[in-house]
Amino acid sequence: MMRADETVLKKHAALLDVPDARVVFFHGQPDYYYAGDVRVVLDRTGIANIEVRNHGRAQCPPDSYMLVLAPFHDGNSASQALARGHVDQAAGLVSAFMGHNAVYTPVFENLVSLRREETAANTPSIRNPWCCRAPDFGPGSLQAIASAGRAIEGLAGGKRTRTKRSLRWFVDAIQSDGADAFIKLWTATEMIAIPAMGNIDLLCRILGDVYAVHPDAARSQYRLGKLYGTRNAIVHAGKHPDLPYPVVAYMEAVYTDVLLQTIGEPPLRRAAEALAPERPEIAEAIDGL
Repeated sequence: MMRADETVLKKHAALLDVPDARVVFFHGQPDYYYAGDVRVVLDRTGIANIEVRNHGRAQCPPDSYMLVLAPFHDGNSASQALARGHVDQAAGLVSAFMGHNAVYTPVFENLVSLRREETAANTPSIRNPWCCRAPDFGPGSLQAIASAGRAIEGLAGGKRTRTKRSLRWFVDAIQSDGADAFIKLWTATEMIAIPAMGNIDLLCRILGDVYAVHPDAARSQYRLGKLYGTRNAIVHAGKHPDLPYPVVAYMEAVYTDVLLQTIGEPPLRRAAEALAPERPEIAEAIDGL
């Protein structure tokens, strides 16, 4: 925390029970375990290996801190993910009242198993690089990117601003996971293809133009109704589904198709590529929503 009144917290810690978590405000030097530097390294055969360096135990400098405790079922990764969400919602509630200084900088996340009497540091989630396409540095690819940049600069003021902003949402999304990544990708798409709230007709028309089909056919064939229903379940019903990566990857493909069609550049038809018969896991994941 920043700008906290140390005279209060030095006398005694403050305890606060919020939905699904307990928050402790205190002044001190908490110990924690850190996972170190985690990175993926490809060997000569192309096999991905995970390297962890500089992990161990550390102690925070004397200062004021907010500690959020959220229970989870030991050994259950889905329960751990839910607990992480509970930590975020507790931090959100506190910062809504106290401001950003209450949650100024995250310091650590540790998993404590009371059953095994162990404390573990969680590494960041690592996406298998083989799940994603290999970068293409050929002249055609680089020219296409440069042409897209010029096309964006040539858009009318408001549309240009929305398109540029959508790219920021997109890159934020691909550095996230699950439902958080999905909502950010939907937001990026909505900024350029859904001007009217609650109406995806334009989105259907855009993809229909990309694939030369009727908008109704695009809606069903490219699962736009499924995606929109998932978006509504998260935004309006408060659900937080454990979305598998294929769903997020498909939403990335839809965004790319919509972006290129909107700025008038040649299509890459990424959505069709993602739904190709040789990649049934993506269609199965979306149909299972």
